[in-house]
Amino acid sequence: MTATYRIITDPAQVAVADWAAIRDALPPGGHLAVTATPAQVCAIEDAGFEIRDSLLVTAPASLGRNRSVVLARRPLAGTVAANVLRYRAGALNIDGCRVTPTGERLGGGAEKQTTAAQKGDPGWTRPWMDDADARDRHAATVRGNVAKASTLGRWPANLVLIHDPSCQRTGTRRIKAITGTNSGRGAGSKATHSDVYGTYAGRTDLPAGAPVGLGDADGMETVAAWACVPGCPIAVLDTQTATRAGAGASRFFPTFPTLADLDDWLHTLLSPPACEVPALGTKAVAA
Repeated sequence: MTATYRIITDPAQVAVADWAAIRDALPPGGHLAVTATPAQVCAIEDAGFEIRDSLLVTAPASLGRNRSVVLARRPLAGTVAANVLRYRAGALNIDGCRVTPTGERLGGGAEKQTTAAQKGDPGWTRPWMDDADARDRHAATVRGNVAKASTLGRWPANLVLIHDPSCQRTGTRRIKAITGTNSGRGAGSKATHSDVYGTYAGRTDLPAGAPVGLGDADGMETVAAWACVPGCPIAVLDTQTATRAGAGASRFFPTFPTLADLDDWLHTLLSPPACEVPALGTKAVAA
């Protein structure tokens, strides 16, 4: 079976790659993930690939620090859906690569029905907001998406973090989640909310002052616990962004113990969920 994607992270192989030949070996919609310099990215695009996105991989000094993984794709034959059905290529396996859920509720501001008049700013209004049935369908869709994201985890971010090889996973720990209230004030805070985006009227489906936020029923999140060595980029980020509960921002991003784990994650991202990775993927990874 023809490989539907290609991953090249070995700089020696990137330097001699024939991008046109790689493109021709992939089906329409076939993805290419490659650690490349800006000049190499231009060559990949000149060979007929679409440059779709990039990942910034932040690693410790012992692993070469920062690098960029460029995501390219051979042009589709028709729509994404039609291409996937015909060639089993062209889409990403997002659900297989989400950031591990922590118990937080990943809610947004569109879970309630909002009329155009309630929205206030004409720039944010839509014609369907004055249709009660349309508002109900939209709110139900958003609530379903929130429930799915809260269960499966956050959408995979473009920043990927790698631990130092000497770091050790020690288990999990519980932290206080980000919370607020239906009035728009921070929980337990007397400070008023910002009105830079307009006055926040609160959620109509909750009592005034009711707690809302990103935590579970107990207002807590479960996050990974690590014993990191000095200089680990994940430990540095968490130190810089730690809240009073001791939680840092690394929990919002894909994090991996080793570069090999990142490589496995890339294979999952580029593989159709129902397909076996060894049968479809090829990889060239630096030792």
